[in-house]
Amino acid sequence: MKAWVEHYNRLLNVEFDWPMDELPEAAPVVGPAPPVTTEMISKALSKMRFGKAVGPSGINAEMLKAAGEEGIELTRQLTEAVFRNGTVPVEWEKSIILSLYKGKGEALDRGNYRGLKLTDHVMKLLERVLDSAIRKMVNIDDLQFAFVPGRGTTDAIFIVRQLQEKFIAANKPLYFAFVDLEKAFDRVPRRVLWWALRSLGVEEWAVRVIQAMYANARSRVRVNGQYSEEFGVGVGVHQGSVLSPLLFILVLEALSREFRTGVPWELLYADDLVIIADTLEECIARLKAWKSGMERKGLRVNMGKTKFMISGQGLNKLKETGSFPCAVCRSGVGANSIQCTVCNFWVHKRCCGIRGSLLAVQNYTCPRCRGEARPLDGRPTTQVTVDEVVLDVEASFCYLGDMLCAGGGCELAVTTRSCIAWGKFKKLLPILTSRHLPFKTRGKVFDCCVRAAMLHGSETWAPTTSDLQRLRRNDRAMIRWICGVKPRDETPSSSLLDKLGILDIISVLQSRRLRWFGHVERSSDCINKITKLKVSGNRGRGRPRKTWRDCVSRDLKECGLTGVDPLDRAKWKRSVKTGRLLPTPASGNPAAV
Repeated sequence: MKAWVEHYNRLLNVEFDWPMDELPEAAPVVGPAPPVTTEMISKALSKMRFGKAVGPSGINAEMLKAAGEEGIELTRQLTEAVFRNGTVPVEWEKSIILSLYKGKGEALDRGNYRGLKLTDHVMKLLERVLDSAIRKMVNIDDLQFAFVPGRGTTDAIFIVRQLQEKFIAANKPLYFAFVDLEKAFDRVPRRVLWWALRSLGVEEWAVRVIQAMYANARSRVRVNGQYSEEFGVGVGVHQGSVLSPLLFILVLEALSREFRTGVPWELLYADDLVIIADTLEECIARLKAWKSGMERKGLRVNMGKTKFMISGQGLNKLKETGSFPCAVCRSGVGANSIQCTVCNFWVHKRCCGIRGSLLAVQNYTCPRCRGEARPLDGRPTTQVTVDEVVLDVEASFCYLGDMLCAGGGCELAVTTRSCIAWGKFKKLLPILTSRHLPFKTRGKVFDCCVRAAMLHGSETWAPTTSDLQRLRRNDRAMIRWICGVKPRDETPSSSLLDKLGILDIISVLQSRRLRWFGHVERSSDCINKITKLKVSGNRGRGRPRKTWRDCVSRDLKECGLTGVDPLDRAKWKRSVKTGRLLPTPASGNPAAV
């Protein structure tokens, strides 16, 4: 217990070194506190879920909802008094900290745990009302995709994949810097928070309420049902608070105005930042600008976890083929090849760098042994130096749950999501194979939990035939397991799908992509503009790679939606739902999708 208290006392009370005297002044925005109506309280209360852990007072959402109209009126009066006076009840200053393992890193390291604060549910209700009021006062830039209505992970993934697709088609490299912020939520200086709120135009009555909520904040740590002594909390925003996500993105919004480039070249999802550029020098320069700008406001970039990725044509991991793979390109060699005397691998004539006859060369050393060939995982370079810190250049990177490859495509994403889906499937195996549950119920659980994990980000993919076959193989293996059918039983998969009451996974992928296409067409922000971006360059020889737009065109044709206007949301949604039920070649031939 003592070790946990010391850990959180240090984490939540010590700021990073930053030049406090350089923080500019922000003039308060004067404005009266708005009246609080019963409709505002009822709307906020309807968003609160049952079964959530309670704060120190022991009051939960179930009690608030059970109090009825009288309870809503009392809560309205309390909220209006807090907004008017800028003071909060003493009970709201207290919280309980629970340690939640992040699921990665050494479990004995306390730094790999996230400290969640259990706060009073009545205060959470007030925070929801305050959140709605503040959002009407501020304008959040398009580069932030977290905690903003109408934006999410799929939007950010789509922009990254579209940029990658267009630059690869133009045979041009693209450079990514995936930036990690160190203890971002826990280390926001309070002075920076007040400055950010005022500089973005938040009215002073709201700033006073937030200051009162944080002024005398105190916490206790709970471990195995035991509670520690109280200690003060002087840094950061509360993890687990309803208002904290908005406060954090407002801090990033205010401080980044001085140096950001904006979408599509910079994308933020909460504290996950990706910087994109068409040259390595520009990418490094903008990373330095973000690093310097963050440090001037008390935040810090974790350079140890920041990674680079270089995207381009032919930069995927090399695959070995044939009995004698080439030392350079890893594809099988034939008669016109030469053997390296260092690694004993054979090398193609086209890869060896020799002009003329191979028979006249003795004691040959291949380009890989000479250090002239690119690494086998596709990286043209393995390290980049930024401010005397050496950063790794990755061949792939998991961005918001979607695996990006240096060479583009979604092969690695399909493989990764399939592995994750198998993990979900095995956790749910007792339910999915239970004889006490109807097959239709099992099918719904499988569709909502397992398939949702398998198809995360699939709206943005442009899958090849082999990618679709891999998806279908994994999906049907799980379906046969649920139904207790073995491959040698020769039971048609279509009958198993009907038994579970679910569609073929290719049809599900198709409908998800069409729904996303309608969203893109209706959107007026960057996700629509990115589809129209033109990248100048010379296309390589051979057939062009399949694009996301090619997949959508085929989907429209297969589902009979070529004449339907996607701008009519209700009609488009109905048409996609009806169109995916049509018999299409996708049920028998994955290449048709």
